[in-house]
Amino acid sequence: MFYYLYDGLESDGRLSEFHLDPDLRRRHALLAGDRYDMETKSLNVDRFCQLKGAFKLLGFRPEDTNTVYRILAAVLHLGDVQFAESPCDNGDSGSRVIDQAPLHRGEFTVVQQHPPSASPCPCFPRPSLPLRSGI
Repeated sequence: MFYYLYDGLESDGRLSEFHLDPDLRRRHALLAGDRYDMETKSLNVDRFCQLKGAFKLLGFRPEDTNTVYRILAAVLHLGDVQFAESPCDNGDSGSRVIDQAPLHRGEFTVVQQHPPSASPCPCFPRPSLPLRSGI
């Protein structure tokens, strides 16, 4: 899914909207092991287009799909957060974040698009779908 998202958003020229950078693509932990050849990238873009079509078929509005993309991009960023052991003031061992950059990219991906008065939890309207018998 993350492969489709990255390559699809890049194809649409929308990576920067989600604080994704083509130069950092190979460094994302959740994209490790990705084959980055043109055939694979083309397949990922095709699957992303199918995903967009499925969202549309289900009645998702553009702002709803953007929220889904934003959440997935934030998860992708947060997957890069690394921790190290660090002593606490009371002598116990704790942990600290090694590099704050992935945390900030994940935060900006989600928070930047929502003004303070907006609800932090996006709500998706229930699409009206035709009922099928025999399911």
